[in-house]
Amino acid sequence: MRHKKNNLLQFESGVQKQSLLMRNMLTSLITYGYITTTPKRAKVVKSEANKLFNRLIRTVREWGEKEWTRRCIAYVKTVLFTETAGKKLISELLPKFLETNSTSFMADYKLWLRKWDASEEVRLQILS
Repeated sequence: MRHKKNNLLQFESGVQKQSLLMRNMLTSLITYGYITTTPKRAKVVKSEANKLFNRLIRTVREWGEKEWTRRCIAYVKTVLFTETAGKKLISELLPKFLETNSTSFMADYKLWLRKWDASEEVRLQILS
């Protein structure tokens, strides 16, 4: 039976490949502000990015000044690959998200079909 199974939020590959792909896409998304990918991957990345931002905002609101920075840095190091993406997230994006009381931090736009395999493409962009 497939009760409580959401296959739309899962990749069809191994666990290690899923983790690496997700971390790589999140790092690229934060570094450049947008990524272009397929609709299924965009849906998964959008969900994971919103979870990341919501957890960081919750950490900032729960802890004091020095404590939240230390906790956020430790969490970001486990999720993102590069140090520059982590610094950009904590210094530039997180203060903007704290000002707004939104639950969604991403926007997705349908673009066109890819030339080589005719699959749909979606541009996933951080709202700022």
